[in-house]
Amino acid sequence: MSAGHAAIIGLFLSNKGKSRLSQVSLTIAAWATAIAGFKAIGESRPGVVVAMTLLILTGLAAWAEVLSAKLIRFWRFALSRKGVMAFMAATAVALSAFFQARDEDYIVNWILIPLGVLIGFAVSVLVVWALMKLGCKYIPSLFTRLKSRLVATYRRTTGRR
Repeated sequence: MSAGHAAIIGLFLSNKGKSRLSQVSLTIAAWATAIAGFKAIGESRPGVVVAMTLLILTGLAAWAEVLSAKLIRFWRFALSRKGVMAFMAATAVALSAFFQARDEDYIVNWILIPLGVLIGFAVSVLVVWALMKLGCKYIPSLFTRLKSRLVATYRRTTGRR
């Protein structure tokens, strides 16, 4: 019976809490071994105690392995960029609901106005960037035209050719 329970725990540990179809036959064999062991020693009170202890420990081992796998996945997500953004969004929504319930104008004062300022700043940076790119692109032709006009004006006013 303990061999069957050990096999069940080993299957949970080997696949890190994820069930795979290739391990179904091994799981069935492990459960059959555990049940056959229970039938063999389950007639006496100590045998039932041993069987129940192994059954409870198997359940706890399975639960711990699944919990461990889910926590590993959760921490990978929590430390990623999406996880941080989700945490920040959830915190913002919770704080907004809390302060709005206190009848403060939280959404306007702390979200909409700063967001409007940030959007205005971003638009102004983009406009300045576009103007700088256009200036760098057209400055050489502007200087050549300006130079030719200055030369023409100088020649007209001085009479030199």
